[in-house]
Amino acid sequence: MVQSLCIGCSSISTRVASRWGLADNELSGELPDELGHLTNLVSLSLANNNFRGNLSQPFHQLKNMIYL
Repeated sequence: MVQSLCIGCSSISTRVASRWGLADNELSGELPDELGHLTNLVSLSLANNNFRGNLSQPFHQLKNMIYL
């Protein structure tokens, strides 16, 4: 269970997160590399936001990802 979400922080301690729903939040900019440290992430819903750029190298660590 994710108790807090910290986009852009230097570290994310919720490494047990498996599903995050961030759709429809009017988020913008680039996805932070720190999300790539959430190695148990299976589902990340980002629909209907305004992200830009490419997925960086840390996202290649998300071997369990089924839905992005």
